[in-house]
Amino acid sequence: MYEIIFNPGSRSNHGASVWNTIEKLLDEKDIEYLLYKTTHAGHAEEMVSDITSDGKPHTFIVIGGDGTLNEVVNGLQYPNLATIGLIPSGSGNDFAKAMNIPTEPENALDLIIDCSKTTPINFGETHLQNSYRRFIISCGLGFDSDVCAEVQSSRLKPMLNKIGMGKLVYTLIGIKKLITKSVFSGKIKLDDNEPFNLDKIFFLTAMNTIYEGGGYKFCPDATPTDDKLDFLMVNNLSRPEVLPLLPKAKKGTHLGKEGINIALANRISLRLSKAVYLHTDGEVYGKYDNVRINCAAEHINFYLKENDNDN
Repeated sequence: MYEIIFNPGSRSNHGASVWNTIEKLLDEKDIEYLLYKTTHAGHAEEMVSDITSDGKPHTFIVIGGDGTLNEVVNGLQYPNLATIGLIPSGSGNDFAKAMNIPTEPENALDLIIDCSKTTPINFGETHLQNSYRRFIISCGLGFDSDVCAEVQSSRLKPMLNKIGMGKLVYTLIGIKKLITKSVFSGKIKLDDNEPFNLDKIFFLTAMNTIYEGGGYKFCPDATPTDDKLDFLMVNNLSRPEVLPLLPKAKKGTHLGKEGINIALANRISLRLSKAVYLHTDGEVYGKYDNVRINCAAEHINFYLKENDNDN
């Protein structure tokens, strides 16, 4: 029995057409399912929390984008008992791209139905002053969070979604933030190592998979099965040095320059000079100056292509 979490509003209501295709296929294949439709932000998390409160295994099919998937992951009461198959219908679909999940609804459903075994995937945990959030893709502070914050309220995104160019909004707002972004400083501790200070921080991001922000490869070697997070630190760069980063990050060729560093860590502690926007999987929940991030001890099982999950 599949329990389907469906966001009809994903990619400016593109999710509705995806569900029409999936519903027909499920009926043709005589597959049993329960359908749960989201009606507002946070609804997927609320429903999944209620569904999984029984402490039993559950198998979900998520029809939505990265934000819907993030809500489902945050709603799980017992992550180890959950299995998830994703049918991407968002504008960014970074998780689907990283994990080689087909964007065509028919092929994504076939992957779920025909998959002979599931893959246990890491997820991250973000501990804030008065809250806690999980992430399956990334958690960032500074530049990428500023972009996500403006994208969430931008009128451009629904307009571009309607013509199939929703990812472009991340690039357009990213260019703006590259020019106007202010910097901050902070003390950072990775695992049990000695803490160190960073000045003129442009942004920090902990990544579980290789893509975020509509296809940017900020940590091109991130692997969601190694029980580690790839932590990118960008600091002490002048504005002319920062400007070329965005097109290079699209290809993952931005590394190797002084001021751009990646460290593998299970636990990350941040004390920043000022509160800055923080996002988990592109969803911004506020500004923070004291943050702890770690790779969770538990895993979530996903339906993925065999031998294709190490990207």
